[in-house]
Amino acid sequence: MKKNFNQSGIIHTLPLLIIIAAVGIISFLLISSTAPINGLLGKLNPKPASKAQQMMMTAQDFCKFMTAPATTAAFCDTFDMAHPGGRGGDLDETRWDVSRVYQWMNLGQGAFDGAFTMNTQRCKTLVSGVNADNDSFFCGLDQNPPESNHWMTAMNDNGNYNVLSGRVRQPFDFASRTGTITYDVDSIGLGHVWWPEVMITDEPIPNPYQDIRMPKNGIAITFENPGCDDGNMTTAHNQPGAIWIFNNYNGTYYPPIDGTSPTGGGVRHQIGGCYATGFDQANHFEIKISQDKLEIWASDKTVDGGATYPNFKLRVSITNAQIPFTRGYVHFQHGQYNASKEGFDSNHTYHWHAIGFDGPTLPTPRAYDVPDALAPRGGFLNMGYSADVNGQMNNGNSNVPPFNLQNVDLTNATSAKLNVSVWYLNQPPLPVMYRFNGGAWRSYNIPPVFASSDDSGLPVSMPISLTDLKQGNNTLEFKSSNPSGQSMVFANTTLELYPGDINNPVSSSTPIPTMTPMPSMSTMPACPKASLGDINCNGTVDIFDYSTLVGNYNKSGVSIPGDLNNDGLVNLFDYNILVGNFGK
Repeated sequence: MKKNFNQSGIIHTLPLLIIIAAVGIISFLLISSTAPINGLLGKLNPKPASKAQQMMMTAQDFCKFMTAPATTAAFCDTFDMAHPGGRGGDLDETRWDVSRVYQWMNLGQGAFDGAFTMNTQRCKTLVSGVNADNDSFFCGLDQNPPESNHWMTAMNDNGNYNVLSGRVRQPFDFASRTGTITYDVDSIGLGHVWWPEVMITDEPIPNPYQDIRMPKNGIAITFENPGCDDGNMTTAHNQPGAIWIFNNYNGTYYPPIDGTSPTGGGVRHQIGGCYATGFDQANHFEIKISQDKLEIWASDKTVDGGATYPNFKLRVSITNAQIPFTRGYVHFQHGQYNASKEGFDSNHTYHWHAIGFDGPTLPTPRAYDVPDALAPRGGFLNMGYSADVNGQMNNGNSNVPPFNLQNVDLTNATSAKLNVSVWYLNQPPLPVMYRFNGGAWRSYNIPPVFASSDDSGLPVSMPISLTDLKQGNNTLEFKSSNPSGQSMVFANTTLELYPGDINNPVSSSTPIPTMTPMPSMSTMPACPKASLGDINCNGTVDIFDYSTLVGNYNKSGVSIPGDLNNDGLVNLFDYNILVGNFGK
């Protein structure tokens, strides 16, 4: 029998049809809410973020203290603005000292700390034919899609043992407390290939290393994949490798195993195991230091562009560490050694984000760098200069005049240091001979613990008399002290002036936003834009609110930060509210 639907029947069944359709739509949206924020949600979003909003959302990293969210930063660099030129590349050289030590040394052939032309990864784009000092560079916001600006270090090891080091000029102090160093880097690596490492030294020496270039007092931490090598660098894992603690040039060595150091000292504890790594996918690290303990915390690689850092936990600790100093300088280093021998590319780039540390904000010295020589020598550039016994300096191609340190400001300076890497061949430790402004030659004795520097570039930090300097432009010269008459090589040279009382903080620390969960909405102070997405109530819907929402995405419960419509779930509806109001 034919079924007839009259007008009344349609009216009676319409509510049921609407309910069925609504359930279907809501179910689809809820299912889709499990997709990545930047994937399916972007397609479903009826009001996608504009290009400007996307750039703002990715414009800023921040120095995270995930082990202690209330921590404030004494130093923090998020690499938001490039400062091109000089040894530091894009780094701000008022805050950073960059040094390069390579094994390409041959006085007879005019090779003085040679850096070979390299291929780099500029964010995710491969760029060939790059030379120092452009091996230290920023990118991020200029990409499509944009990323947060970050610092990259690149290198072609050319079969040699090379280190590029970035040292924070501001001292790090952990006296009578536990200090924390925080940073993010794509920490993929192998010990005979390429690896990142962190060193803390008691003196502002250039390019230290745990081998022949050891500090007087310091800590060296390598991240070189021991016990984690799965043979596939695209799905690799890593963990803290060998650790050294130096006391008066004597190193206590902690191999990557549980137990007491074979050279005495404290006890190493392997706790958290390996962490997942990936190219241009940063891990978050925090290094916690007191005089009797060292801890290394690390996350797996981020898979959402830095919105979250999964599986962040304690990986290694050393108890009874007997660290012999309480103030020093933090170096972030890119090391390589003959990667092609192990079947890997001799060119590599590391991506560093949001570097900082806590503690008192101590004075940053005023710095005056001698430029790298950058003299082309057939496939490589000389970084250093030779100096003969008469004080004639040479870049490998031609003689050079005395170095000119411009606009030296002696105002309130109470002390000064000259930092330099030194090479001398086949000799016991030789004194460093230098003079300022054509005055008397000065001599500094390199500690006798150092044997022939050969191709290693010994790191020297020597006190300078302020009476040798003058306000304004100053000249600097080196000469060889080699009794055989052979030249010596000098590189990574910096004059640093310490203003005021270096032992007293110059200001209180400034709180740095973190990605830790915000207080629940019920405990926050009233804010008029809370329902629009101003989760932290700072008056603007911004990147910090976005990061909080992404960090809590798909969570359910009462008063979860990011649940803007108060339905008990952080999902697509909340995301659309925030993106629609971003920047307001």
